[in-house]
Parts: sequence; C-alpha cells; structure tokens
Amino acid sequence: MATNFLLISCWTVWVVMATLCSVDAKLVDLSHDHSIITHMSTPDEPKYKTDTLLDGEFLPGVYMKYSSYSLGEHGGTHIDSPNHMTRTGYSLDQIPLENTIAEGVMIDCAEEAGREPEYKLPLQKVKDWEKKHGKIPLKSAVLINFNWSRKFTDSNAYFGSQDLTNSSSFKFPYISAEAAKFLLDERDILILGTDTMSSDPMYSRFHVHIALLGKNRILVENLKDVGKLPPRAFRFHASPYKFVGGTGVQVRAYAFVHEDVSYGSASVLSVCSVSIVFVMIIVSMFTHLLSEF
Repeated sequence: MATNFLLISCWTVWVVMATLCSVDAKLVDLSHDHSIITHMSTPDEPKYKTDTLLDGEFLPGVYMKYSSYSLGEHGGTHIDSPNHMTRTGYSLDQIPLENTIAEGVMIDCAEEAGREPEYKLPLQKVKDWEKKHGKIPLKSAVLINFNWSRKFTDSNAYFGSQDLTNSSSFKFPYISAEAAKFLLDERDILILGTDTMSSDPMYSRFHVHIALLGKNRILVENLKDVGKLPPRAFRFHASPYKFVGGTGVQVRAYAFVHEDVSYGSASVLSVCSVSIVFVMIIVSMFTHLLSEF
C-alpha cells in the first residue's frame, strides 16, 4: 500500500511540475499572408493564383469546395533550400526535418536600418550582441530584425525602388558576408532568417546565399514581426513541404516563446527538469527501501 501511495505521489508531482514549467509560453506568428498581391523575389516569378474546381454539391445535400493553385517558389514568407544556389545541395524533399526547427536568437537592427535603408549587418554587431546576451548556441536559428516587415504592404517602400521590374534597383538592409561566415563557421547555425526579401543585396554576388546553402543550411526570407521576439529563449519553426526537387516554398514560420525570458526559458526549463528528476530519484529510493520490508 505504501509503495503504491509513493508511486502515485511521484507521478502527481511530475505532472504538476511539468505543467508549471510549460504554462508561461506563447506562439508568435512570423508569416505574412499569401495572396495575389504578395511580393515575389523577382519580377518574373508567377504570383499566387487559384482556380476553383468545385464550389457546390459534391453529393446531394453535401457541400464541398476545392481548388487548384500555382505560384512561384520564392515569394512571401518562404525558405530557400540549398539547391536554390548550389548544384549538389539538398532539395526541399531532402532537407532533414531537424534542420528546420531550432533554438532561436534575434538580433535587433531596427534602429540602424531606420537610419540607413541599405544597412549592412556587420560582424561587430553580432559580437556586440553576444557580449550582451551570451554566446549564440550551436545549431541555432538566427533571425535578423530590420523592422522591414512594416513596409510589406507598400511595394515601393519594401523593395526600396520605384522600378519594380528591375530587381537590380532594389534596396533594403542585408547581412554582410563576414557576419554570415562567422555564424556559419563559428556558431554552426542551421537557419538564417530576415524580414527583408533577401539576406543579400540583389545586385551582389549572393555571398550569404552561397555560403549558407553551400553547407546545406536554409535561409528564411520575408519574415514578419521579428521584433516581437526576445533576443533569445525561443524555438523557431520553418518546416517546408517535401516538394521533390523544389528549390524553395512558402512556410508558416512561427516561434514558441517562453514568457519568462530572463535568459531565459532554457534555464527555467532546466531548473524544472532537474527538479523533476530529483523528486523522482528521492521517491524511487524510498519506494525501494519500503519494498525491502
């Protein structure tokens, strides 16, 4: 009887503590709506289009609606798969699922981009961020907030050009090759995301794309509301459809953020986990001792 009571108590404590460790969390939607007016990465990419195949009775008294759709791969909130710019890189269907979900950090460059529309994120900004917030975790997702998603509904402002037919005229903040190389070589990041249409300027040699995609990492572009994220202590999700041979696709990007981010939820969860394990060990010891009698 005593043994059963202790076992029941053990599981009760585990459930209560696990619940307490998980209540203070929220989801942040990081994706723009996708429609016929959504920006595509280049002027020649087809926009979202739907054709209604049925809107009525499928069977007597049974309403049904379904459609077909078509669109370019690189537009709206989307990922670039490695084969987008490397001949031997993963296609969408080959990207390991675990490479699309990662602990995240947010580097806030809103102030700099507000002063300088073609702000180039330098390596020093990344190092300054680490001095303040700690080392960027290995295998993480690094999201850059230029506060650019607020311009998304104004095409000319978002592209930084009055000529939307000429992609080489587009101007927006981007990431330096030096910063990207550091994040890749020294922090081994899995994902690099921006709230602009590209991590590289459109008139460049695409150094960031080639570096990241060449190592089978992924890029996420046209993110929304990145500035709502804390500097760290969130988990980023951007898993794509497994289109065979695909080079990119729209994603529903989001983050799972813990409210208590005093550097942060990871430490909170660690404390909870250790506490749970400790309680389990103590109860198990008492259970074993009682069983001896």
